Amino acid sequence: EPFEKGNIYGTGRIRNPDLNDWLNKIHGDLESANGATLPNVQDFISEWSPSANAVQCIDGTPIDSYRFDLFGARYRIFNGPHDRSGAGFGVYETTSDSITFEIVGGAGGGGTAVWLLPDGAWFERWITVIGSPQSNLVIVAGKGTNTTCEPAIKTGANPGLWFQSGIRSRGTGGISDPGPNLFLVSDGTVALDRFRGTTHEYEITFLSIFAGGVYIRGPAGADDPVTGVRYYRRFQMTHPTNDDAVLDPLYDDNLLPNIKGRNKTFSLVPGSFNETADTNPN
Repeated sequence: EPFEKGNIYGTGRIRNPDLNDWLNKIHGDLESANGATLPNVQDFISEWSPSANAVQCIDGTPIDSYRFDLFGARYRIFNGPHDRSGAGFGVYETTSDSITFEIVGGAGGGGTAVWLLPDGAWFERWITVIGSPQSNLVIVAGKGTNTTCEPAIKTGANPGLWFQSGIRSRGTGGISDPGPNLFLVSDGTVALDRFRGTTHEYEITFLSIFAGGVYIRGPAGADDPVTGVRYYRRFQMTHPTNDDAVLDPLYDDNLLPNIKGRNKTFSLVPGSFNETADTNPN
């Protein structure tokens, strides 16, 4: 989808193996990763799933609500998939209206909820993530099995997380309050799509995507009923200048794939290295 109207804004750093692909499409500073490492999702899920908790899912009309209660802890791990399935995803969420992810009860008014989705997730409707600006939602998803959809065709990786209508991050005080920090992680594609005909938007206080592919399309625009001029919905992904306050606690607790401790040192990833016999041990 062309971005000729400049309707997508990224105020933080964007790391991508090919600078030329994003240079004129995203308004933000870019870093060349020269072949960024894929997230080690399956090992991360295997490590954390034995200690995971069930997420409270309140299904109703018109809103489906996912409640991540930390019960005073610094962080808590939550299990997936949800009890619905279909279209190649462990979570296949369709509803008549918006979906809410709410983070509550964290230590010091913040805390981190980590949601493990081994078979990925597809959300049709608009999502609002609610919580304090000191809280984090980390969604770690494996690849789904959908190989024929546009995100898979465009990026070469099956979608692991597919948001079709939009995401907003909001504080508990309402629309003007900054909300939780959001981390989307998958060894497949993370797709931020647009659902035709909706008025939804993407507006996230802090967004970090670490994935095997990123597909961005939308939100959809519409023709002004008076002037007939096409206008575009807001798509704003922000990132603070100093992200240490957000990232350091996640490093300390190993709550992100491919990290080991606050010093951010590399660690060996199974399958990524070869062990050879030393032919001259002396």
